[in-house]
Amino acid sequence: VVQRRSILLANSVHDKMNEAIGSRIISRGVKRANFRVLRGSIMPAILVELGFISHPEDARLIADKNMQIKIAQGIVEGIKDYVRQKD
Repeated sequence: VVQRRSILLANSVHDKMNEAIGSRIISRGVKRANFRVLRGSIMPAILVELGFISHPEDARLIADKNMQIKIAQGIVEGIKDYVRQKD
């Protein structure tokens, strides 16, 4: 159940982040992995990776305050959308 909900949360955040930032940072989609920080969670849990600081354009976008706000808004809207789906 937790894994299924985590996937729903991840898809919701992914969709809202795509709306918020568009194609400025290339989406690599939602993936499943057995990361230690997620393993054994008793609630839906996701990791959000935004780009590579070793990639000059990604690094520039991630450092931009306006982009940081858009990213944060996308994450927040994705969480809110996930909560609405559950109700």
